[in-house]
Amino acid sequence: EAQKLLDDVSVNATKSGDLVAYKTNMGDRNGNWGSNVKNGKTIWRREVKTYYTVYMPASYSLTASQQYGNINMEDFDGPTSLKVQYGNLIAGNLNNSNNYISVQYGKANVKDMGGATVKHQYGGGFTAGNVSGSLSLDAQYTSANVASVKGATSVKHQYGSGTTIGSAGGAINANVQYTTIKVNNLRANLTSRAQYGKVLIDNIEAGKDVDVDAQYSTVNLGFASNYGGEFDVRTQYGSFSYSSNVTAKRSGGEDRGYSSNKDYTGQIGKGGDGKVKVSSQYNSVTFK
Repeated sequence: EAQKLLDDVSVNATKSGDLVAYKTNMGDRNGNWGSNVKNGKTIWRREVKTYYTVYMPASYSLTASQQYGNINMEDFDGPTSLKVQYGNLIAGNLNNSNNYISVQYGKANVKDMGGATVKHQYGGGFTAGNVSGSLSLDAQYTSANVASVKGATSVKHQYGSGTTIGSAGGAINANVQYTTIKVNNLRANLTSRAQYGKVLIDNIEAGKDVDVDAQYSTVNLGFASNYGGEFDVRTQYGSFSYSSNVTAKRSGGEDRGYSSNKDYTGQIGKGGDGKVKVSSQYNSVTFK
């Protein structure tokens, strides 16, 4: 049976113009594949593994697709399109601004990037170092952790443990459902929509604008010591709390009696160019 498995595997290599392509073809895949382990002992195993080692100029464009296995890369300068299913992507510096990464049921770890579009579903999450350009992230049932992004960032995240960005130098547009968007240091404007999740910003630098629309979601905003701006907070069946550097006034006065809808305006610090707008339903808003 082992020989039959080997005989059923072939590799096709083709060249058309500047394009060189390799494809692994599997024969009859009927029956049980994989392995069965009981009490630490392999009872049976039926699998075929094919490994490629590719040497090519680092400036060329690369398209790679892998199922049931990993892609491991060193530093690369050219554009990439990388797709992994049931495996992991481990890469060095992807220096080009044109990178497309798709991972399902695995994890992705990239050292640094010039820019990327990332789609990740399930698995161990997406991790990257510094992104010198823009980042577009679409994640489901997983996590994403990026050290810093210099350019604009778009985040769409559903379920999972959320997206964390260490430092954001470009504008952020984030839409999260049943998960968290967290930014440690916000150095640009942010627009966020959240449902059944959290919007957590540790430090908003001076002069930056924030617009949050949250439903059943916690909103915690931290401001730099020199931040100055105006804010407008509207809550419905929720609460608004703030630290001593915030001056707030409720529309109609605090003695107007109970209402499920509350509107607050005021200043952060001594006031200034920064604009903060938060609309929250069924949860809390905190300024600190």
